[in-house]
Amino acid sequence: MEKEAIVDYPESYGSVSAARPTGADGEKQAAVSLSFHDVSYAVTSGVFKKTTKVILNNLTGVMRPGLNAIMGPTGSGKTSLLDVLADRKSKGGLTGIVLVNGRPQPKYFKCMSGYVVQDDVIMGTLSVRENLYFSAALRLPNSMKWAEKKRRVEKVIGELGLTGCADTKVMKRERRDRERKRLKISK
Repeated sequence: MEKEAIVDYPESYGSVSAARPTGADGEKQAAVSLSFHDVSYAVTSGVFKKTTKVILNNLTGVMRPGLNAIMGPTGSGKTSLLDVLADRKSKGGLTGIVLVNGRPQPKYFKCMSGYVVQDDVIMGTLSVRENLYFSAALRLPNSMKWAEKKRRVEKVIGELGLTGCADTKVMKRERRDRERKRLKISK
């Protein structure tokens, strides 16, 4: 078992706490808050003449459980910020601190969080249920029994209101955009 690092962060970073939400079945779920402090991200390009472009510049904020929005015009760094928060950017050119529930981001953060990319990553030849089974087979640990993976898929289908279309192929024209978005979120 990995020891937890105790880091002395400036008091201005504060601590973030939140009530634990409950799922559709009344089961307590882990509430997670992200806070980011003085986050900057820059990229260097060019072969002969190196140029550096600042993508994010000293951003500080908190993402609490529930609905959060990042808004801004095209090219303002919204996706880059989400990539940094999700630990999907290389550490080169990245400075600042991202905390999960007031502590450093754990090494296994990608395993405990989900990230939906902008592009559609749903297989149109599979049904909603089959897409989720495929995702569960890839994302959930091999040590988890298949029956538990199936139970989780069925729970997600119910929670996202996809029961009525769970066995319909995704590529069918009558699939509504909001159902596709819910399927993407569920993966």
